[in-house]
Amino acid sequence: MLRVTADTNIYMSGLVYRRGKPYQFLQLALNGGIELAISQPIIDEIVDVLSRKFGMSQEDIAEAREIVRDAARLVEPGARLGQYGSIFIVSVSEFLGTAQGQRR
Repeated sequence: MLRVTADTNIYMSGLVYRRGKPYQFLQLALNGGIELAISQPIIDEIVDVLSRKFGMSQEDIAEAREIVRDAARLVEPGARLGQYGSIFIVSVSEFLGTAQGQRR
């Protein structure tokens, strides 16, 4: 199974707009198609942006936090790197193409 992590922007797009590739990415994680990892600082940033930028209620933020926790496993944050060995940073579109190819 693929183990992945995502930038805050991917979570935001999937949670707020609930359509498109970021939403498909979250659904893939929720359905067990990938193992998604998230750190507490990313969860904190998601909560902050939902409140500050989107003006969401505390109830809606709690629901979004629950979706993220259901989709991802909490991990300790590490350094952000470009490419390191076999680890690559790719767009959501590229990732979904790779994930769908591995599931066949």
